[in-house]
Amino acid sequence: MSELWSQYAVPILGFLNLAMAALVMYLGRFFLRKDDWSKYLKETAAPLKAEVEIIAKNHGDRINNLEHRMKSMPDKDAIHELSIYMQRLTGELKASEERMRGFEKLSQRMQTQIDIMDSFLRKMERQK
Repeated sequence: MSELWSQYAVPILGFLNLAMAALVMYLGRFFLRKDDWSKYLKETAAPLKAEVEIIAKNHGDRINNLEHRMKSMPDKDAIHELSIYMQRLTGELKASEERMRGFEKLSQRMQTQIDIMDSFLRKMERQK
């Protein structure tokens, strides 16, 4: 067996080598060559690069806008102080509301007195 192998190995391997070369050449027609690929990349990469640059600039502008807005927003301490101030203001408004109720009661009593005095004066005028 080894004798047969030594006699036919070279022609069989040579034939296989030629068959592989023919297959590679045949399949090579279906794939792009390096020069064609480079040309394709140059043609398509330029518009894509411009589009990517426009998108990157727009995103950069949006990020700068957001950063500017964030800088003008109050920080945690300012919001806490504002919350405390609002609570104080709410308490003062409730106290003012109670005082106004007292003035309302006083004004009702004064109106009653004014009505009594008005009716008395009208009676006096009619009696003249």
